[in-house]
Amino acid sequence: MEFVLSLLLQTALVPVVVSVVVVTTMNRIPRLVTASAAVAPGIAFFAGWAMQEWTTLQPVRYIDWCPYVALALGSIVLAIAAGLPQKMMWPLVVATCIAAAWLLVPNFPRLKPPRPQAIGLVAVTSILFVAATRPIAGRFSPRFLTACLMATGTAASVVLAQSFSLKFAQLMGILTAGLAGNLFYVKRSSDSSFVWMSLVFMPILINLMFIGYAGSPSQVPILCYAILPCAPIMMWTSIFFQREDTPSPKELTVALVAVGVVLLIAVYPAVMAHPPWASE
Repeated sequence: MEFVLSLLLQTALVPVVVSVVVVTTMNRIPRLVTASAAVAPGIAFFAGWAMQEWTTLQPVRYIDWCPYVALALGSIVLAIAAGLPQKMMWPLVVATCIAAAWLLVPNFPRLKPPRPQAIGLVAVTSILFVAATRPIAGRFSPRFLTACLMATGTAASVVLAQSFSLKFAQLMGILTAGLAGNLFYVKRSSDSSFVWMSLVFMPILINLMFIGYAGSPSQVPILCYAILPCAPIMMWTSIFFQREDTPSPKELTVALVAVGVVLLIAVYPAVMAHPPWASE
């Protein structure tokens, strides 16, 4: 029991508390309100990383760059909110996603695809998935969007755990817990707030899923890794019903069902690949 409580403290409680504190503090500064959605998860992830016994703040391995990538992604939004021209955002996002892939994609001898192609694949995927959230931004409340991303992160942790990538599953849990502060972000979001919130979440999610796939000896299907990032994008489905600023109950229901179906499609094969009850 002591071990379980310690694990929960290190994995969930610390990033949740840090996230809430950062969001609450930044929401008191009008100029930085919209940046809190991205800055809080980055800082919370760094704090959660620092709490782990097996991590280091001095990068040695590829995965050691993860907290610094999270801080860099959040810093882009903070710089924009502080006055950096908006036209600089996407060049910085593209550059940071490429740098993140270059730092985080492992140099395994038998990596498939080979590392140069893998870096390009992960970087382009990260950029596309961040960009694909933009048409959805502003239509849903920050709480709804946060809940969808947290559900995606939880499902990703399950898939990684089933892949025997327990450390990466723990990191995914830290990143997911770091979103909790955005549940307190009650003001109406701007058109870019969801893009900014997902800017930290999506690149790290995609990098962790690729690492889990590349280094896993398990029988978890590749579909499980590939389809998870699609879950938040499935909120697109609600757009085809009505184009009002505020989604109707029908739109919200369709969005929730679409996200849930994608998560189920990803998680179910992963669980069945190594059923927990099979060892009993």
